[in-house]
Amino acid sequence: MDIFINKISQDSFYSLVALLFFFFYLAFELIYISARNAFSMNSEPLTKQALFWSSIRIPFISFIYFGLFSWANYKFQFNQEGFNNFISISKLPLGLLSLCIPFVAIVNNIHRTIQTDEQIQQTKLKNRTDLFYSHQKNYIEYFNTSIKKNVYIIETMESPHSIVTKKVVESEIEIKIIAPFKLYKKIFNKASTYDNDFSISTTLINSLKSLWRGIDALIDELRYTVHEPDCFEIIYKIESAMTSISSNLQLSPIITKYSFIIDTNSFYFCSRFENEENLKRVLKAYFLLTQDILDTIDLKAYGYIVPDAVVQYSYMSEYIFPAWNSWTVKKSSSRISSFIRRAS
Repeated sequence: MDIFINKISQDSFYSLVALLFFFFYLAFELIYISARNAFSMNSEPLTKQALFWSSIRIPFISFIYFGLFSWANYKFQFNQEGFNNFISISKLPLGLLSLCIPFVAIVNNIHRTIQTDEQIQQTKLKNRTDLFYSHQKNYIEYFNTSIKKNVYIIETMESPHSIVTKKVVESEIEIKIIAPFKLYKKIFNKASTYDNDFSISTTLINSLKSLWRGIDALIDELRYTVHEPDCFEIIYKIESAMTSISSNLQLSPIITKYSFIIDTNSFYFCSRFENEENLKRVLKAYFLLTQDILDTIDLKAYGYIVPDAVVQYSYMSEYIFPAWNSWTVKKSSSRISSFIRRAS
């Protein structure tokens, strides 16, 4: 080091040290900018950006630093001659100071681009949000107002004051969607304000397929079952599947005035239906409601979700379990849920 110092003049040595101090300052600024993550600007005002202040501070400090060396051997002179001398001896400091103009302009342009991008993103988010709520509102309104079915349930009524001891009457039951918002979330389970993914839930579709195909298999089994207690057990399974369909589609439950009970030594059967005709009418209503709901999302129910045989069964006038009507059916006003219990 001593050999190196001896080879250069004292002035050159001090100049080198001064230049090294300036480079240390620039290194400090770079470390500071990196620590503040200043190169990753956000959409906040320009005055809150660390890079903006660095673009002003570095040229200004450079101007002062190099100016001190330029002005060291001159006296302050506030007149025309002094001004001319100042300009003459301050070319480098003034040149460094002038760098703040392009620096600030570059930072400002980058910041404006970021703000524009932020506005675009906010506009996109607003559009996605508006689309989501509009989509949701339209479906919920449609579910509320348009999807419902009236079912006429046949009931046998006692008439003690009439010559005819029993008479058949029809009572009307309305089946509709009781929770349209939940149904919407089930159908469009991926939709949100952040992602307008209006794809249909495969979970719901597969569940409906499975339930309706299960009913199809049970109807086919009922058609070939001879032992009547086994037939009632199949009826119970059909009712259970219908309850699951109702739950999947958020349909109002079937509420009849009475529960209907068959109580024998070999089994105990409780149902919401007094006869097979009522079962078929409700099954038909469930098919039509399933079809109406799937129509709104451009899916076909008949033959795709609901097997043809189930639809044909619900429309046909013949019964596959006519013996149901021959059993003594008791009425219970407690509206017990459907179940069957076999004797052990």
